[in-house]
Amino acid sequence: MDRLRATERAEQAEWVQVLSVENLPGRRNPTRELLGWLRERGIDWMPFEQDDLCFGLACGPDADTGRWRGWFSVRVRAAALWQLGLHPDQPTSAVRDPVPPAWWHAAGERYAAQRTRSTRSRPPTPGGR
Repeated sequence: MDRLRATERAEQAEWVQVLSVENLPGRRNPTRELLGWLRERGIDWMPFEQDDLCFGLACGPDADTGRWRGWFSVRVRAAALWQLGLHPDQPTSAVRDPVPPAWWHAAGERYAAQRTRSTRSRPPTPGGR
């Protein structure tokens, strides 16, 4: 019995719940919610393999109204979070500063595009300078 509990604890420690959201009409699906969570942390791509993700759905009556509700949770393997510095036990996983606004990212992209265009439009000089 103790061995079984130890195994369950080890399996639970292997996964970290990153999202828990009520499944309401019009709400984005769990994958979109996960992408939003990653975007808040500065990651604009899906860094996880399919085996590193676990989506759960729970249904039950609401305690206040008695209406049936659904909640989904997204869990990620702890090792995958550690590699990205997103594990809650890592000191770097806490967001300390707010994410820069969208205009800031757009200005950076314009600046990079201008630099690329300006270096391409220069004729080659003798001596490679």
